[in-house]
Amino acid sequence: MGGHLYSPDEEILFRTAESFALGRGGAIEPLGGVARVLNERGEVEIKREQGFATRQGTGGQEYAQYGIGQPLLAVPLVWSGKVFTRVASDSMLEVLHIDGLQYHERTVRSYALRLPASRFNQLITALTAYLIYLLVGHLYQNRRAAIATALIYVSATLALPHSKTFFTEPLAGLCALGSFGLLVRSTHLWASDRARGKSALVYSGFLLGYGILTRLDTVMFAPGIALFGYLALWRGHLQSASEKWRVLLSWGIPLAGCVCVVFVLNAIRFGSPLASGYSDQPEGVQFSTPLWIGLYGFLFSSGKSLFLFSPPLLLAPIGWWKLRQRNISAAAGLGVCVLLFLLFQAKWRNWEGGWCWGPRHIFQITPMLALCLGWLFAEPKVLAKAWQRIGLTVIITAGLLVNLLGVAASFIDVYSKLPTQDHVRTLFEPLYTLPRLHYLLMTHGQWDLLIPRMLAGPAPILRAAACMVFVVLGISVWGLWKTWPRKVEC
Repeated sequence: MGGHLYSPDEEILFRTAESFALGRGGAIEPLGGVARVLNERGEVEIKREQGFATRQGTGGQEYAQYGIGQPLLAVPLVWSGKVFTRVASDSMLEVLHIDGLQYHERTVRSYALRLPASRFNQLITALTAYLIYLLVGHLYQNRRAAIATALIYVSATLALPHSKTFFTEPLAGLCALGSFGLLVRSTHLWASDRARGKSALVYSGFLLGYGILTRLDTVMFAPGIALFGYLALWRGHLQSASEKWRVLLSWGIPLAGCVCVVFVLNAIRFGSPLASGYSDQPEGVQFSTPLWIGLYGFLFSSGKSLFLFSPPLLLAPIGWWKLRQRNISAAAGLGVCVLLFLLFQAKWRNWEGGWCWGPRHIFQITPMLALCLGWLFAEPKVLAKAWQRIGLTVIITAGLLVNLLGVAASFIDVYSKLPTQDHVRTLFEPLYTLPRLHYLLMTHGQWDLLIPRMLAGPAPILRAAACMVFVVLGISVWGLWKTWPRKVEC
């Protein structure tokens, strides 16, 4: 499960976290590094080169185009990595060294420093699964459904391979889902304990705002979450105008505060509140993809289909319809969240997300769609017949197998082995679909690119740790089977 960083995006995020840990305010050394040039007087000067995903700001400093939300949370992991480097020695290089493509110097200190940060999204994925458990349990009033849905999310969707990365999408997805969940809790508490209900509102607004600090596109979830609040709380529980204003401000002020932080940072770094790091990149801020191409890519293509990389989500539309019958407000809010975000990303110029596993840019809707799977285990007539259980078993097994391929191999190494002209083929040609390329890389025996030596090395305890990953997955599948109803009284 990782143990190192994969893409240049992750390296940029780590350098930003390290900059905050060292008190440098987010200024980083770009991936392009520095160049030594001769000036007009014949003297050697050091000139910074603009690197990948960074922009030169005031004072000549380079800043990442990504938000500060994840780097700030990763600061403690950077500190723990620095502690780890003090005990790391050159003899550990054989264990920590990764033969695949990396974007930093290949020293034991560099690997040891990044090891704790590489575990960040495993913590985020676990928290997301727990939140799904809580929300499904509340929406369907069924603990078995809550457990089963959370297990499906962590084992049979693209959340599994993305838990070993340092991408920002899992954290942004957790923030959006957490904001929605706290609003659900606030609505539930309002009639019995208004003080706690208002506290949940404040935290809901702050979580959505922190998601925007992590990724700017999280703002697209605001209309759907606000719609749920309007239907479930504003219309259902609030009477006086003053009370409505207090509720609106309780949710809106923390959200607006986080948005103001984004504008202030842009002004300090780049001289204008609207001058983000994206505007100076070659692709810029463009929504130039034809909508039908983006939607086809996200839903039906062989390279980026959400349903190819998360097969259980094929049942999410049915689950949404079932949820509509139980809780129309929650279904409306989730539907608007998913639809707006999908349309937004489908128009984005770089809709496919570059070198990554699956449709990374719409990862945030994965936990929201997973909520809709609770009906499979909550309604008594579902899975009452053997063929229904067999069908669901096939779908879940397909999700598990596909995403185990994503765990077993590095997508960066797979892409780097392809000729440049073949990269676009991974989007729409079935023979170039990423699960198949991962499988081919595995079956051709190039295990030095697939499994870090910390898992394949001589230390028995490290081999045991690798085996535990598969044991946990096996227990998850077994536990899912035990939750299925065998006899149903109709």
